[in-house]
Amino acid sequence: METAAVSVGVMAPTLAMSVTGVAAAAVLGRAAPLAFAVAALGVGLVAYGFVRLAGEFSHAGSVYAFVGNTLGPRAGFLAGWALLLTYLVFPPVSIIGVATFGRAFLDTTGLARGADWYPLALAAWAVIWILAARGVRPTTRSVLAFEVVSVCLILVLMGVIWWRLAAGTAPGGQRPSGQAFVLPPGVGISALALAATSGFLAFAGFESAGSLGEESLLPTRMIPRAIIATVAFGAVFYVTCVATQTLGFGTGAAGVSAFQHSQAPLGDLARVYVGSPLAALLDLGAVLSALGAGLGGVIVAARMMFSFGRDGLAARRLGDVSAATGVPRRALACSSTWPRSVCCPCWSCTCSPTWPRRATWAAARPARSRCRPPGCSSRASCCTTTSGRCRPRRMSSSPGWCWHGLPPGWSSPR
Repeated sequence: METAAVSVGVMAPTLAMSVTGVAAAAVLGRAAPLAFAVAALGVGLVAYGFVRLAGEFSHAGSVYAFVGNTLGPRAGFLAGWALLLTYLVFPPVSIIGVATFGRAFLDTTGLARGADWYPLALAAWAVIWILAARGVRPTTRSVLAFEVVSVCLILVLMGVIWWRLAAGTAPGGQRPSGQAFVLPPGVGISALALAATSGFLAFAGFESAGSLGEESLLPTRMIPRAIIATVAFGAVFYVTCVATQTLGFGTGAAGVSAFQHSQAPLGDLARVYVGSPLAALLDLGAVLSALGAGLGGVIVAARMMFSFGRDGLAARRLGDVSAATGVPRRALACSSTWPRSVCCPCWSCTCSPTWPRRATWAAARPARSRCRPPGCSSRASCCTTTSGRCRPRRMSSSPGWCWHGLPPGWSSPR
């Protein structure tokens, strides 16, 4: 359950349903649920690959190890860094979600109209940092709690909408209809494929459980199950929720237009079908979902950085682990101070890791790094790091840069 919580938290179903349904409706109109059904099929095929690989390899680097062990170390290096950059983007985006929906909650309840977003963002960063530093078990439980609360609020709204649709008491006289799963006239397969990209975006992060490969019990069994459960839950929840939103607004021209132009479809439906209190609670649920997504993104990025540091693909200090909590503390600090930490710091120098000529995936190894201290731009100031300190070194063939950390038998690049 805790392993699956990471994938569900990073996927952030409540936050996804607050924004992605409108994008699909803008392309497909009343058939927006079809976009999520097609996306679920595509994601299921991708998830099958993750399930097979997670059943064979357990590694904190997730995709970095999966691809590296199957397609080779260079492909693993590229895949790992590409996914790491994605996870580094998740927390700032989540913080934006916290600030946006937090302001909406404060406005709806009248607690603080026109509140500044900056204090909300700082508070969200503080919560994420504190929870992420406590250890993997408290962190995953927090992510799970955030998502359970927010998803339950959406389920309450969905239940009320379906009850009123079935009873014939919907505000616009809407009734249950299968038109939500039929493409409107003039809308082709290409439009369906375009709208499905919104569905793919909603599933982003389903593979996050793979980063707990070295902390889970029986990882080659539990992580594949967590990925399967996450994708299955997302498929059912997304299709059902978007279909409910479509029918709640109505499948007629007026209802489709209202859905397409809604900035907060769940909140708008809550006000119409239930009242403002549920709309405010849904805004609060979106805040919790965004916090869960940011928290999940930070812990996954930290573990990927830890694996890079341990294997010599980034600063070695990123491979340190706290003896008290088991958290990769320096990697966590690095992932939590994005964008400054995107170039992994080596204390007084700014390092840019490059791929070693010889690589093994079994143990940590020295790596080649290009390093130059801040403010050192001249060729005479080329340096190499030793225990976090820079010392002068004769220039290599690469102007302005030097190479260090080469094991015996390796030569500097020409």
